[in-house]
Amino acid sequence: MALLGLLLGAGLGLLAGWVLWPAQYDSVTPELLAADRQIDYAKMIAAHYARSSDLDLARTQLARLGPAAADSLRRAAATDPAAARLLTSLDAEGDPTINPTAPPIATPPAD
Repeated sequence: MALLGLLLGAGLGLLAGWVLWPAQYDSVTPELLAADRQIDYAKMIAAHYARSSDLDLARTQLARLGPAAADSLRRAAATDPAAARLLTSLDAEGDPTINPTAPPIATPPAD
């Protein structure tokens, strides 16, 4: 009888937690990650950049780290060659996220 109660309670708990009232995370961004996870995030962006060479996408994804973007990418570049290449590419472009003293990147006007 106790086993039946235990199984029934566990089943109802799983039903309530997974089906009826599941957790919802609406405002979680990479900016809220712990510092070591932000470095991992920067490494993943760099790995994708190494395959795609899409600097605009890498810049957009790094911007999601907020003010910690430059520091996270620099720390990632210390141990990851792909991150070092991305950092070099962003420095060459004069990206203000990585080099705050650089002038802002000029974007062409929209048609």
